Amino acid sequence: MLALLQSCTNNHVEYFNPKKVDSLIWGNYAGMAYPHFSLVFKYSQQKLFVDTSDAFYHKGASRDPSKFIWVNLPKPDTMKIHQLIRLIPSEFFSKDTTFGHPDNCDQGGTFVIVYQEGKMTKYDIDNFKKQVPENIAPLSHRINELDGDFSEKYKVK
Repeated sequence: MLALLQSCTNNHVEYFNPKKVDSLIWGNYAGMAYPHFSLVFKYSQQKLFVDTSDAFYHKGASRDPSKFIWVNLPKPDTMKIHQLIRLIPSEFFSKDTTFGHPDNCDQGGTFVIVYQEGKMTKYDIDNFKKQVPENIAPLSHRINELDGDFSEKYKVK
């Protein structure tokens, strides 16, 4: 009985294992800004890509990665990407999830698309941290850092 009680009250969060993720797409966006803005990266099969299509906002293609135009970027920092993957709570893999109200008042948003075992799951995260659960805030923060690092390294906007 004590063991059962302990497992129910344990707040342990499990995270994705980078070795089990087939592909990861992440980025930032601000649709209310003029002009709208999106910066989207994809990591798949040890390769890093950036979307050059701006399809994130095109009617009928919104956030459909098959509509993006991916350009291969040289020498990805796989350690940084694996650190990002380790911040994604696996509890949310069961369904697409929105945290807060991304971009509803010009604050923009952060998003993640995870492909694992043939299944795709999308996360949309508010940039107002008070709207985001405590275990998601580090993920959003890390995406912002990576976007900045990779934008500078690869000269993408």
